[in-house]
Amino acid sequence: MVLLLLSAIPDPYGMIINSFKGKIIGFMFEFYWEINCSTGEIELTDLTDQFKDAEIRCTRPDFAYDGKLIYFLQDTPGKIGVFDTENKELVYQYRFEEMYNRELMPLEIKYYNNNLYVLDSQKNLHVFETKFYH
Repeated sequence: MVLLLLSAIPDPYGMIINSFKGKIIGFMFEFYWEINCSTGEIELTDLTDQFKDAEIRCTRPDFAYDGKLIYFLQDTPGKIGVFDTENKELVYQYRFEEMYNRELMPLEIKYYNNNLYVLDSQKNLHVFETKFYH
């Protein structure tokens, strides 16, 4: 039965454990899901319409999570998105500008001490304060 449930999840690699809530949190493409570790219940949220209107999607399986917000990346065009897991909505997005006639693509994202760190394809480190999204 677990294999059938896992096949319904868009990408099993795009998940983290929230030990405070006892849930596995997943986020990829236009989908957000929570798996209750006690019951195995899966809550899958389809964000296709909302993300299509905003012209964004999560294209990388690694994302940052602060307990409420998911910070995610889109490869091309290079964007960062901020998704509120409680209200199930996109609350912010940022598009990287071109540099030296090349589009910057975000490669890696980390959250630490209320800051978001994003490394781009030109080896630039971008630092964002996250206190504005809460």
